[in-house]
Amino acid sequence: MSGTLICRKGLIDITLSKHGFLYSSNKMGRKFIKCFDSDYFSKLEKFAQLVIDFFKDFSGSEIDAYISNNIGKWKDEFETESLFRGKDNE
Repeated sequence: MSGTLICRKGLIDITLSKHGFLYSSNKMGRKFIKCFDSDYFSKLEKFAQLVIDFFKDFSGSEIDAYISNNIGKWKDEFETESLFRGKDNE
């Protein structure tokens, strides 16, 4: 639903490739994102770029395998962090 909305608003481009649909921001989408000038969005942008750089050469099935191989570890890390943070900080 949210993908449909941002597409209808002209913020992304959708193209069909041999691997399926490819979603990418366009000029209008990048201008929209620039409206969110804050420390949070600055950090989000940096982490998003790290993810893009890490997975750029992975196929869809390689990404699926990577997630499947690590999801248990990530779950444990989040639960441990939650224990140390306490309920007041959730």
